[in-house]
Amino acid sequence: VGAAGPWTQIGMEINDADPFVLRVAPSDPNRLYVAATALETWPPHTNVWVRTTAAGSFVRTTVLPPWLSWFYAMSLTVHPTDPLRLFFGTVALYRAPDAATWSWTTCASSEVCGLDYRGVTFEPSGNRLYAPHDQGIFRLDLATNSFTAVEKGLVNTQFYDIDVGAGGQ
Repeated sequence: VGAAGPWTQIGMEINDADPFVLRVAPSDPNRLYVAATALETWPPHTNVWVRTTAAGSFVRTTVLPPWLSWFYAMSLTVHPTDPLRLFFGTVALYRAPDAATWSWTTCASSEVCGLDYRGVTFEPSGNRLYAPHDQGIFRLDLATNSFTAVEKGLVNTQFYDIDVGAGGQ
């Protein structure tokens, strides 16, 4: 039971997959995204769904997503100021500038590509994206599309989530 009353079930229309990740758009709290994977089928096929209004239904944004069909949802994040700008993490990092047009985030280094991205999140300004993965943590500068390893001093292991404060701290 929440402060406003009992919980209400949503997302019944996502009936062909298991919701893995739910994200609320920070700049539009009525806009929700769900990454859902059909775990009982092979390949599992992960899709991203969106609900644009508080009373609305979820609809698919990814009828044929560009990511590999055999890998499941690992992370999803929404830009802090642009509710249509998304990033999805799986064995690569994908972006959607308009919540429907997904594309692979270009990698210039083999150290960045082909990793299992989990818990991707923006810093509060929205200028940088942090991407924990199998071998560390990368920061993507959105203005230059450049990746930087930022796990200095941490044991190089699998990272699953990260919280980023003001100024990337």
